[in-house]
Amino acid sequence: MLRGIDFGPVWIGAGTLNFYGEGFPYQKLLYDYFRWCDFTGVTFVAKTITVEARRGKEKGEKGNMRLNLDGSISLWPLKPSCIKISPLFGTPVNAVGLSNLGAKAHFNDVRWQKLDKPFQISFAAVGETKEKRHEERRMFVAEAGKHISHFCAVAIQENYSCPNAEHRFPSEIKALTEEMHEGLAILSELGAPLLVKVNAFFPISAAVEIDSDQHCDGFCVSNTIPWGERPEEIPWNRLFLYSLIFRRSPLWQLGGGGLSGERVRPFSLRWIKEARDAGVKKHINGGGGILKPVHVDMFRDAGADSVFISSISFKRPWNVQPVIRRGYDRFNK
Repeated sequence: MLRGIDFGPVWIGAGTLNFYGEGFPYQKLLYDYFRWCDFTGVTFVAKTITVEARRGKEKGEKGNMRLNLDGSISLWPLKPSCIKISPLFGTPVNAVGLSNLGAKAHFNDVRWQKLDKPFQISFAAVGETKEKRHEERRMFVAEAGKHISHFCAVAIQENYSCPNAEHRFPSEIKALTEEMHEGLAILSELGAPLLVKVNAFFPISAAVEIDSDQHCDGFCVSNTIPWGERPEEIPWNRLFLYSLIFRRSPLWQLGGGGLSGERVRPFSLRWIKEARDAGVKKHINGGGGILKPVHVDMFRDAGADSVFISSISFKRPWNVQPVIRRGYDRFNK
């Protein structure tokens, strides 16, 4: 429960079901033929949006993923150049680059207004300076404020850790938490539950500081991990044949991309446990490589209040419903 709204024990990772919950053609095919990719029971989280449109180089804008005419993410061609999956290990890395039509276009699309269950919108401020990012937050609030009363119920995830944005948040903890406090205060004007989305290497001391913010309702962890981060813990050059040969990311031309899936799971679990041990009390939505029911148990035991699923949709699509059922069993006790 967040501010009295029940978002359930199992959420979908932002973007896994596209912008409006419509999903992707491969998911529909798997459901129609095998009853796999059955997401009944999950809480929908929309793909991350930004204030300005990011429709890609073809439109003279940022963003690396092709968009359909209706603004949804396109998986055509079937293997987009901004997504790589290791054929040997199934390791996914992406540099989608926050492709979207921009906040105004997405809010003006009536599909969010038609959702009849609580859902969440992921938002990222991508300006080069704190001042520019705050201005984007104010513009997002102004646009969202025109529509939010027409939604069933909504929470906002602010994406503080996308590795495919052009900027990096301050590395100094005081400056980082200062911006996060100020950002939460701006977004709080919407009156919706607010979560901060971070990756599994987000400083625990910063999480403890943000946990005390009256406007913060919780954390979502882990976002994708930037390529090359923590090389002492992640064998980057052994994840892909390309990286083994050339000693760099297969998406190096797009900045390297971000790692997701089961390689992230142990770091997410560690972060949650350390956050709880350090005194973090608010809601933690945990995920990263949840591919079977036992992984739900692991996140629950680490201290998560709910889980999110994403890579399971293409790595273990037959396990989607078993994982969702386990989530309800474990978190509703």
